[in-house]
Amino acid sequence: MVPGAARYTSLPAGEAPMVPLQAVPPSEQLYGATPTSDEGVRLEPASPDDRRTHRERDEASSSTSPPDEGVLKLNWSAIDRKTDIDIQEKSQLKVSAFSPNIVHVVAFLTAFALILLNASSLYLGGDMPGTIDRDSEKLFGLLFAAEIHELLMLASVGSILSAYIRMELSRDNSTGLPFGALFSPFQFQNISFLFSSEMAGVYFHDWKKTRRQALFIGLVVACCILGVSVGPSSATLMRPRLDTWAAGGTTFWVNITEDELYPKFIANSPGLSGCLVDSGDLSCPAGNWQILDQTFFSYWPQLKMQSPYHSRESMPGYMIVQSRYSGRDFRIKSGGRMIWAAKNTLASVPLCPLADAVAELGRLWSIAAASASDIKYKYHKEAYFTLEALQPVVMTRCQSNGFPILESISDSELYNQTSSEDSAGIDPMPAIAWLDDKPLMDRLNSSVAAVVTIPGSGELPLSTQFCSIKAIFAPSSYQVK
Repeated sequence: MVPGAARYTSLPAGEAPMVPLQAVPPSEQLYGATPTSDEGVRLEPASPDDRRTHRERDEASSSTSPPDEGVLKLNWSAIDRKTDIDIQEKSQLKVSAFSPNIVHVVAFLTAFALILLNASSLYLGGDMPGTIDRDSEKLFGLLFAAEIHELLMLASVGSILSAYIRMELSRDNSTGLPFGALFSPFQFQNISFLFSSEMAGVYFHDWKKTRRQALFIGLVVACCILGVSVGPSSATLMRPRLDTWAAGGTTFWVNITEDELYPKFIANSPGLSGCLVDSGDLSCPAGNWQILDQTFFSYWPQLKMQSPYHSRESMPGYMIVQSRYSGRDFRIKSGGRMIWAAKNTLASVPLCPLADAVAELGRLWSIAAASASDIKYKYHKEAYFTLEALQPVVMTRCQSNGFPILESISDSELYNQTSSEDSAGIDPMPAIAWLDDKPLMDRLNSSVAAVVTIPGSGELPLSTQFCSIKAIFAPSSYQVK
């Protein structure tokens, strides 16, 4: 620092705006201003000759007009760039202040988007978007993205916990934090941290204010819960779900009365006169009866009711009965593994008129969906058409020493009909005698009864089975796909 007057050099008028500046008094420490370029000036100490010249000029000017005390007016031709520097510094400060919040914005916006997509059940298509038949690679990419999102969420939660610790330590009236609290931003993702020695110091620390202790412990517990749950949650939300969605419905009518559709008694009907013989009409009650011959009856010559090895022999419990517009599932269930040897069996098949109606409506829906404007109708994976209605169910139970009562599961409750075996007769061929005596049916709680006579063969003696059969209509769900 060299005391003295200021030396200046001005540019010609018109080349740059003249900016009046104030300088300190000559008695203070002064610097001379010398322009170094057209864009700025360089300050340097004034030489003794310059200070002498400047002092003489000040004395001459003071004799003509009183000078302003401590004020030196200078015309500067330098370009002021201070404003640009201030703006740049302010923008840098804004960016540096916002940058720690980027991790919060990205993590929570991603979580919000995942929750919104899963809540709205957005349709993605029959297959995952992208290359066809590459679902394994697509799922791997989604799992990788879920792992990245988990790391972002953990960083966000850890940053929140660190910010709270810094706030507590910087309080004017703060009593500080236990040393173990400093480890919480790095170990909160493990639930065992809540039972560690570090947190024990937090629990038993002598806090001056209980409210701050409860707030800090609650924050750590919440962060631990988020730390252990955010990973599985992200993976679950990012993985697309294969689910069904409502695709409309309609009301249809069947050209038949309810009593004809669900009869209480099976009797001759004039409308079924054409079904007395097998004409190949699938709408007849005995339509497609050949499936029974092919699926069940073909097993009977090999089956031995009284053979000790009958457990190795089996019969199918499922087949498809064809009707005019649909294929109906005919299912047989039993209490044991062997259907033919079980004493309790259950058989059920959908009604032909209802199954045909649902199948035909499904065909019409598929035609309409192919020309629909909504892509989810065009590219659906599968379509199910469901109807809630009644379905016939037939239950059968047979015993060798009398007719079983269907309400009872115990073998001791049997209705002995000694004349039934005689009515079946003795024949070298298997025979069935049907009984529909109302007092007997009321006693057995059945719809019909049968006496089955199986002739002996070789070492096997004659076998007689007494069967109680009950037919009902049970609620069912007709489904076509």
